[in-house]
Amino acid sequence: MTTETARSDERTVSRRDALPARLGATVPIVGGIVFVTSYAAELGEAWRWPLTIAIVVLALIALYFLWVRPSSLGPMAPPPNASFAKEQARMGITHTVSVVAMIVGISLLSQLAEANGMGHLRPSIIAALVGLHFFPFAWAFRVRMIAGLAVVVSALGIIGVIVGIVAGAPWAAVFAVIAGFAQVTVVALWAAGKLWLNRG
Repeated sequence: MTTETARSDERTVSRRDALPARLGATVPIVGGIVFVTSYAAELGEAWRWPLTIAIVVLALIALYFLWVRPSSLGPMAPPPNASFAKEQARMGITHTVSVVAMIVGISLLSQLAEANGMGHLRPSIIAALVGLHFFPFAWAFRVRMIAGLAVVVSALGIIGVIVGIVAGAPWAAVFAVIAGFAQVTVVALWAAGKLWLNRG
């Protein structure tokens, strides 16, 4: 076997092993589109279609690098000394608990905001909790990009809540839209191999 053939085999294995990560990374792309299309109108009708077109184009770029022209996604932490079934169970439990906690948190905090006359904070509340729910995902799935995604999206959501409290509408929606673009951008850079989190 030649050196070039060996390298080709390594790339093939790397891409195959990264399939779950690619599948998982498709979800934040869809989520980013939802953020932008859901709240762009709150910025004014003039912003709605330009922002919608922009996020769709960015999402297509991300999907291109993720699936059509995939690059190395960087080193992934090896699984612990546990059976495959136990590893899958751990991931499943973490995923379920994180999603349920996120949904409950969004509901409770949105009700609290509404009760205090600050229902306009809901977009950034959602962004903050979506970002926070990525932290346990990063631990469970051992993909460093998810940790970066968690930091960026949760920070934008929290800032949006603070600015929304101080300055009022539509700033919470503004930061939710920014979080949507940031979410898709992080995945696109990671998929293209341009993110520092790809490197070991």
